Amino acid sequence: MPVAVTTEPLFNRTSGYKGYVFPAVAVIIVQQTLLFGAATFMGGRRRSGAWRMGVAEFWGTLAAFASVGILGCYFLFGFIFWLQAVPVDGNIAGMMVMVPVFATAVAALGLLVGSVFDRAERATYILAPTSVPFFFLTGTAYPLDQMPGLVAALSHLIPATAGVHTFVPLNQMHARLSEVTIPALTLASLALGYAMLAYSRLVGFGAMVGTSATEA
Repeated sequence: MPVAVTTEPLFNRTSGYKGYVFPAVAVIIVQQTLLFGAATFMGGRRRSGAWRMGVAEFWGTLAAFASVGILGCYFLFGFIFWLQAVPVDGNIAGMMVMVPVFATAVAALGLLVGSVFDRAERATYILAPTSVPFFFLTGTAYPLDQMPGLVAALSHLIPATAGVHTFVPLNQMHARLSEVTIPALTLASLALGYAMLAYSRLVGFGAMVGTSATEA
């Protein structure tokens, strides 16, 4: 007697393109929006000649941009996913923990990168073409372990790469934080590393011991 086989998708229940690709693209959308905004802000300050910051000003600016990124993530991963019927089986607590880490990493990177541009407009037209390469470097369309080793290694310097491998399991597969330890730690390392690099660039570590930053 023939056996009837019924296939039931575990996570992408509609077996649709939206459920497959949009959760990853959403991470890129948040990253690029925040990256452009922070870099454009710094490019404008660079043009005016007032791009160096004091300690409090730097941390306040970083917190402001990170807050925008946090709200954007919660809005997109929560309300918009629900509104557009994107399959969600979220670990809400895990998302609440990791979204601020991701937003801080992107905001710090934006401030750092933006400080090398001499005007606000330059940040937009130089960074805009990076969106598609950054998406492919997340490993969504092509596995990271099949890429050349150097390319795969460099991809981990992009917050969205670790972001996709953190948020998709947490938000679509109800993964526990312990199951995304490596990308979560990567995000935390990027947030700390980029914040320190941006601080060094915009403030200078001499400010920690009371010396004011000088123009560079």
